Amino acid sequence: MRKLALFLFMFGIVASFSAQTMQDNRQDRRLERRATRGMREGKIDPQEAGEIREDQRRVRRAERRSMRDGVVTPHEERKINRRQRQERREIRRATENPS
Repeated sequence: MRKLALFLFMFGIVASFSAQTMQDNRQDRRLERRATRGMREGKIDPQEAGEIREDQRRVRRAERRSMRDGVVTPHEERKINRRQRQERREIRRATENPS
């Protein structure tokens, strides 16, 4: 009975982590599509596109670094979420206010 309870507990942890990862991947793909669309429509110049891609690489690197020990602390999660929000804002500003 204890083994079953332990298995179900571990399965729940893995399932919740997997769901969070899938959501993050979906957000990353959405940001990438928005930036690509902005470039294609001429709203984002090549320099801005390079900066956006570099910022996205930094966010992914921070995600990998925080997951190295197998646990993403609430502080690390807030930090990553803050960076992702900044990225979304930058892309939105670049596509809505072409210079």
